[in-house]
Amino acid sequence: LRALKLTPEMEVSIASGCAQRDADRAAEAAEKKGIRLLPFKDSCYPGLLNQIYDPPVILYVIGKVELLSAPSVAIVGSRKCSVYGEEVSTSLAYDLAQSGLCIVSGMARGIDARAHSGALGAQGLTVAVLGTGVDVPYPRENRKLYHEIAEKGCIISEFPIGSFPAPQ
Repeated sequence: LRALKLTPEMEVSIASGCAQRDADRAAEAAEKKGIRLLPFKDSCYPGLLNQIYDPPVILYVIGKVELLSAPSVAIVGSRKCSVYGEEVSTSLAYDLAQSGLCIVSGMARGIDARAHSGALGAQGLTVAVLGTGVDVPYPRENRKLYHEIAEKGCIISEFPIGSFPAPQ
C-alpha cells in the first residue's frame, strides 16, 4: 500500500477492511432498491463515457440498462426557458425518438424535462442522467416524470444512493 503512495487514511481504510464492508453494504442497499451497480469494466458501461479523462468508477442504474448502448442524442438546455424553447425541445425529442434514437438528458426543469416528455410521448427511448443519487427524484415537480422514466426508460447517476443535490 505504501508503494501506491496512498494517504495514511486510505491505507488504514483498505488494510482494516472497512472499505470492503462499506462497498458490500452499498451493494446490498442497491439490490434492495432494485438499483444496478455498473462498474466501468462492465460490458454495459457506456463506451463513450469510458473514454473520457476521468470516467466514474461506478454508475448506479434504474431501469433498462441496455438503453445505455442504444444510438442516442443528448438534448440539454436552460432551466428557465421560453415557451418556444419548451415547445421546440418537446417536438424535437418526439421526432428523434420516433425515428429510433434514444433521448439523453438531465432531469432538470425546463428543456431537459421537456426532452424526456417528448420522447415518452412518442413511446420512444429516454435516459435521465441525474446530479443526485439515482434514487432521489429532483426537482420535486419532476417526480411523476422520474417514475415514468424509471418504468419505461433508464435513470443513471455517478452519485451514491441517497445523495441529495448540492451547489458544488
